[in-house]
Amino acid sequence: GGGAAGLTVDVVLFPLDTIKTRLQAAQGFAKAGGFRGVYKGLGPQVIGSAPQAALFFLTYESFKHYMEPKVGPHWLPFVHMTGASIAEVVACLIRVPIEVVKQRRQTSKHTSWRILRHAWRTEDKKVANTLKVRTVLKQVHKELGIRGLFAGFVPRVLWITLGGYIFFGMYDLSKNFCTDVILEAKYDVNR
Repeated sequence: GGGAAGLTVDVVLFPLDTIKTRLQAAQGFAKAGGFRGVYKGLGPQVIGSAPQAALFFLTYESFKHYMEPKVGPHWLPFVHMTGASIAEVVACLIRVPIEVVKQRRQTSKHTSWRILRHAWRTEDKKVANTLKVRTVLKQVHKELGIRGLFAGFVPRVLWITLGGYIFFGMYDLSKNFCTDVILEAKYDVNR
C-alpha cells in the first residue's frame, strides 16, 4: 500500500517538484529549464519512490503495532507522531540519494547515471560543509536575500498539500484492497 501511494504521488505531482527545484536552482529558473521537460529526472524518482514509501509505512505501522499495547489511549497520538518521525528517518536512507540525483537531473543536461557516478566519486569531500545548515543558509541569504530562502515556496506547499491527500488516500485504498483480497482468499480456502 505504501509503495503504491508513494509512486502515485511522485508521478502525478512530479511537475510541481521540478518547478520548485528550478525556482531554487543557483543558475536561475530559466537556465535550469523553466517550464520545459517538467518530467526530467522522473526515472530516479520512480526507482526510489515505491521502496522509500514502503519502508516508511513498514516502519510506521510496525512501531505503532509494538508500542500501542504498551501505552494508555491518551499516549496514542505521541506513539503515532514518534512512529512517523522514525519512519521518515528510515525512509530517508533511500530518499536522500534519490533526491540528489533527481534534483540535479531536473536542472542539468546530464543523464541520471552520469550524475550518480559524479556524486559517488566527489561528494564525500563536500558532505561536511553541506551539513552545516547555518553556513548554507548564510550563503543563500548573501547571494539571493531573504527571497532566496523562500524560492519555490508555492510549488512546494502545493506538492505537500496535494501529496498528503493523494498519498494517504492511496495508502488506505491499497491497504484495504490487499486486506479484502487476503480475507476473500481465506474465506475461499475455508469453504
